[in-house]
Amino acid sequence: MATSTVINVVVQPLVTVVMDKASNYLLDKYKVMKGMEEQREILKRRLPAILDIIADAEQVAAHREGAAAWLQAIKKVTYQANEVFDEFKYEALRRKAKKEGHYKELGFGVVKLFPTHNRFIFRNRMGRKLRKIVRSIDVLVTEMNAFGFKYQQQVPVSNQLRQTDHVISDPKRITSRSRDKDKEKLVDMLVGQANNADLTVVPIVGMGGLGKTTLAQLVYNEPEIQKHFDLLVWVCVSDCFDVDSLSQSIVEAAPKKKKDDRKEDSGKNNDTPKAAHGTNNDDTEAGSGKEKDSTKAGPRRKKGDTEAGSGRKNNRTKAGPWKNKGGTEAATASKNNLQKLVSGQRYLLVLDDVWERQVGIWEKLKACLQHGGRGSAVLTTTRDEGVAKNMGTIKAYNLTAVEDEFIKEIIETSAFSRFQNEEERPAGLVNMVDELVKRCVGSPLAATALGSVLHTKSSEVEWNAVLSRNIICTEETGILPILKLSYNDLPSYMKQCFAFCAMFPKGYEIDVDKLIRLWIAHGFIIQEKQVCLETIGKQIFDELVSRSFFQDVKQVQATSSEIEHDGACYSRTTCKIHDLMHDVALSVMEKECALATEKPGKIDAVATATGPSQSEWLLDTTQHLFLSCKEPEKELNSSLDNSSPAIRTLLCDSRMENSSLQHLSKYSSLQALKLCLRGSFPLKPKHLHHLRYLDLSRSKYIKSLPEDMSILYNLQTLNLSGCIRLCELPRQMKYMTALRHLYTHGCPMLESMPGDLSKLTALQTLTCFVASSDSNCSNVGQLGSLNLGGQLELCHLENVKEDAAGDANLVKKKELTELTLKWSVGLDNIVGERSSRDDARLLEQLKPHDGLHAIRIHAYGATTFPTWTAMLQNIVVVHLSGCNKLQWFLSDDTNTSFVFANLKELTLQELVCFERWWKKDNGTQEVIMFPRLEKLCISHCEKLTALPGQPTFPNLQNTCIERCPELTTRFESPKLSVLKIEGCDVHLFQWVARHMTSLTNLDLHSILDSKETTSVAAEHGLKEVVDGMDKWSDHDFPLTVLVLQNFQLGVTELCSCFVHLQDLSFCRCHALLHWPEKEFEGLVSLRKLKIDQCENLTGYAQDSTKPSTSLETSQLLPRLDVLVLLKCESLVEVFNVPASLTVMEIMCCKKLESISGRRLQQGQSASSIHQGPSSIAEVSSSSSSPGDCAENLEKLKIAECDSLKGALHLPSPLKVLYIVNCGGLTYLQSRSGELSSLERLILRSCNSLASLPDGPQEYSYLQRLTVKSCPGIKTFPASLQKRLPNIQKKNIDAHYYEEASRPIPIPLKPKTWPYAIRRN
Repeated sequence: MATSTVINVVVQPLVTVVMDKASNYLLDKYKVMKGMEEQREILKRRLPAILDIIADAEQVAAHREGAAAWLQAIKKVTYQANEVFDEFKYEALRRKAKKEGHYKELGFGVVKLFPTHNRFIFRNRMGRKLRKIVRSIDVLVTEMNAFGFKYQQQVPVSNQLRQTDHVISDPKRITSRSRDKDKEKLVDMLVGQANNADLTVVPIVGMGGLGKTTLAQLVYNEPEIQKHFDLLVWVCVSDCFDVDSLSQSIVEAAPKKKKDDRKEDSGKNNDTPKAAHGTNNDDTEAGSGKEKDSTKAGPRRKKGDTEAGSGRKNNRTKAGPWKNKGGTEAATASKNNLQKLVSGQRYLLVLDDVWERQVGIWEKLKACLQHGGRGSAVLTTTRDEGVAKNMGTIKAYNLTAVEDEFIKEIIETSAFSRFQNEEERPAGLVNMVDELVKRCVGSPLAATALGSVLHTKSSEVEWNAVLSRNIICTEETGILPILKLSYNDLPSYMKQCFAFCAMFPKGYEIDVDKLIRLWIAHGFIIQEKQVCLETIGKQIFDELVSRSFFQDVKQVQATSSEIEHDGACYSRTTCKIHDLMHDVALSVMEKECALATEKPGKIDAVATATGPSQSEWLLDTTQHLFLSCKEPEKELNSSLDNSSPAIRTLLCDSRMENSSLQHLSKYSSLQALKLCLRGSFPLKPKHLHHLRYLDLSRSKYIKSLPEDMSILYNLQTLNLSGCIRLCELPRQMKYMTALRHLYTHGCPMLESMPGDLSKLTALQTLTCFVASSDSNCSNVGQLGSLNLGGQLELCHLENVKEDAAGDANLVKKKELTELTLKWSVGLDNIVGERSSRDDARLLEQLKPHDGLHAIRIHAYGATTFPTWTAMLQNIVVVHLSGCNKLQWFLSDDTNTSFVFANLKELTLQELVCFERWWKKDNGTQEVIMFPRLEKLCISHCEKLTALPGQPTFPNLQNTCIERCPELTTRFESPKLSVLKIEGCDVHLFQWVARHMTSLTNLDLHSILDSKETTSVAAEHGLKEVVDGMDKWSDHDFPLTVLVLQNFQLGVTELCSCFVHLQDLSFCRCHALLHWPEKEFEGLVSLRKLKIDQCENLTGYAQDSTKPSTSLETSQLLPRLDVLVLLKCESLVEVFNVPASLTVMEIMCCKKLESISGRRLQQGQSASSIHQGPSSIAEVSSSSSSPGDCAENLEKLKIAECDSLKGALHLPSPLKVLYIVNCGGLTYLQSRSGELSSLERLILRSCNSLASLPDGPQEYSYLQRLTVKSCPGIKTFPASLQKRLPNIQKKNIDAHYYEEASRPIPIPLKPKTWPYAIRRN
């Protein structure tokens, strides 16, 4: 049964690392091993002998306990030897730095940093350690000889890595084809539930590795599903199925909208509303309601989106808000937010990889999910039939094995990918495939793994050896025997690299570059001549991907907000690990990894495959620790009270609030450390001699690092990105000569770079260099000798001289992919008085290599760019902003025959003098300059008249044009889906008419023009749009988001053309006079309606005294969820809102008399109809509504509406009520029953309001209360008085406490001070 056992002891790479360290020339040069030469020589003889047989020993140890125990002993002593020689190396580096003056520059206090600086003490201490290791090695060598291990020649790493194949295999495509029938059945099943009022739950159940997640992805991304459901959310559940944290994960994974990204991402094709603002402070909230999200929602996939299932990082376990006193409130909020998210919407929720069988947990989650619209569904994947039975509302979909023909295709595609043609495949090997197919039991994952194993074997003998192994998969073992075989077949250094990933949670999205840096930090990657470690690491990663150890590899583009506020790189590569592969890694690491993630009330800890209790979660054998829990410092401090593990990796994925760590000396073995700090750096550099990887990114309160951080002579990676308050780096960083990667982007307060950076000769990554005029700081010329790659940003270029720019030698830095050049601007955003010629000469000297992928230039002060910009033939991204003097992109002497053949993204912002591409017309009008352009953004380019070449953009998908009055060119863009544009009406209508069949998101901003000819032309343009409806069916108009600003005509006609609208906004459209009933009839999919500053809108048309025939049988906007009315100063009445409405916000509508939806008769006022009350949940008998309107309203906000008079009748589901400056309202009353769901009540400056609802359960869930300047309310009702002591957040006038019943003051804890009652 040998091959069913995984090889779980890997020693070879570690022995190699120790051999290299023992031979390091620095040990001799600085005589750090003086007096220990004999022990050193013994080790230099013993270690190669061990290395000769170690490969055989690792194989034997898989099925011989004695050999396994011997290997464990070797591993333990090798770790000890590694640390000892690391200390020798560090001592050598310390002596080197001291000789070069580091002590003197640090100051006298440095003596405290080096308690072992006395050479005699150091030699005595290290001699004892080394002699102990030699004795242990001698014993193990004797035992080694007794085992009779065989010599195996070591193959160089570069020879073991797979070379590029002629045919790139893609087993996932084959798997997708094999599941077409299953996909069709599930799609029909989900769509067929469209009229089902109850929640449908469809479990997909099957053995691990059959492709359940792949099938769910196929269903999720199916166009019919995308069109059928209003909201799609994907969450990876895995081991955690806690209702509160899972509710939070679902809400987080749903579509969200950041204000910062509105300009950039307004067009991304996700049009689902986000959850209501469940966490906002309603005392200060101005009230914008729920916004339609037009960004990507986790994995929701439409044009340009990535594959479903990507989700959010570690959704399944992170539950940060729960572990505090307010945990119950936070848990309630998460469930409420989930309920709000799905309320009234037809949604599809995918819960991937569910294990939890507890029916009670699922029923609680299901109670929140029941509030969706008709046809809502949950699709789950699970290996457990019990889970499927508990969750499913219909029969589970049992996923059967993939047919043999597809399994055979997967194996052949992987095993024979080195052959270009099928005819070249050896016949003998082809004949053996059928037998291999039987072993895979219909599992695509097993077939892929087995094919990858066979890829490296070219003879029948090797294939027969694989067949002879015990890799038969059974119902009990699943496909683990094949996965273990695949792992065992890896070279030792690859085993070590993959097994390390057991420390990450299942479903975790791993940053590939960071993973490779971690491998290097731990010495997993062996240095080879003329090949850098990062290159070898990338090759190892690619090889592991090809063998299916990693999956879901994708490029992630950061948004502008993430780059600016979080210090994110412009792009990064991420991956995941299949759960079964993760199980293999975890079985290898045994007790070396610990994972702490938080659930409400407890810590979920995993240290082995079996999982210890909480008290045992951090064992003495733990080496790699991952924390994702609230207040991780407390967990570390309490756990280290009773244990002393040699922690080599500590990755803390949650914020450390107080930065207070104890037991500092217990972190002395750290080689990799990631912390997100709120305070200062909590560890002492003198305890971190072994540290090679330090990630403090997004520690937003760090202003500086300890100066003695420069004694970390072994540090290779330092990540400070997103430390927005960081002002300076350690001045003596020049002594950190091992530094390879320094991330300093996203640090806007950083003023300069330390001096002599050119001495960091190993530096390969420097993401941001800040130039300074201080002579003690480095200038850009210091970069000349550094072989930098990746992303480089040069800031404050006004401080750079021309000769220093030339010395930077950017043209020779062939590994650079992205270059950002920034000059500073003044407070008024205007470039300073520096010479335009100076900037031009400087930029000429900063010429990059021709293969650059992205260039960004900000606040450049010359009139044109140098000629080298025309040489960037491979450029993919060009961003130009704030170049206030730029008139032409290129001068006359530039070659005008070129095109930007690979450009995909072009941004021109605030180029106020920019006129055209070339100084003179060059006759290139027939050339398509941007054949691959996908995203175009042009704003505040007031003089720009045209783009060069033909106005044809065959691949353009996203366009934003603002404040460019002279840019009237008509673009041809057949794939355009997102358009935000500003211009006169005629041009806007022409844009729409040309792209009606492709647009999904449209934002039009009309510039007022009083010319009659323009008005006539605009009418003609509008007619062109309306006539377009005759050419195509309305189903060919996919527009879902429409924003209209400043339009004087065509407002209602335009929106009526697009029946699939879900989000509609009118802003300053003064032509909108009455509710467009006829046009509203067709908008049956509309979710959100926002009307802002439409000053002439009054209400229903006065000549429409009776409902139309159609309205007698149907309701306007039947799926409307959010209604926002802002500053409509003539508005008198709201239309008859539908029952689906959950959010209503009305602000600054001073003439508004009715929000009930009653139609005012000609000559009547609203008050004459209502006779006082203003009901939002009760309609008169004359209403055309088929039933009560707004019966599901959960959030009502009214402000500055003085004409609303009398009573306000409220629906019972209401949760948030916000009324400010409404002087005419006299009392609030529940329409039916009580306001038992009310959570927030905010009343301000309502002078006539005299009465509040009262009832036994009226305020049971009230969490926030504000009552200020409401003199008519003399006292609170009894039910509110009773609830008052339990409301933690309140802001009320003091007189609401009756003197007789005023409670005895209770000392408040500091955290509650902000909510203390103010007594006037």
